[in-house]
Amino acid sequence: MSKTLALLGFIGLMSGAAPDTVSAADWKSDTAGSKLEFFATFEGSPVPGVFKDFDARLRLDPENAAGGSLEVTIKVASADMSIPGAQNPHCVA
Repeated sequence: MSKTLALLGFIGLMSGAAPDTVSAADWKSDTAGSKLEFFATFEGSPVPGVFKDFDARLRLDPENAAGGSLEVTIKVASADMSIPGAQNPHCVA
């Protein structure tokens, strides 16, 4: 965030004037290009997995840093640990 503001300030100085304002930014995850991974522990060993269905949204406001937010919605049933039979809905604890 500070690198972005510094870059905007530098560009403003190069053009002869500092930027008047920096607007708030909203980002939404790109489903095709994003991955949400996790690790579980089973019998003392880490087991990797991935959530296949999720959405993430990030809101930043340079004028109010405390007002920024990150919202992540995860469909828990989309968890995939690449373990045969683990996707069986009857195996869910």
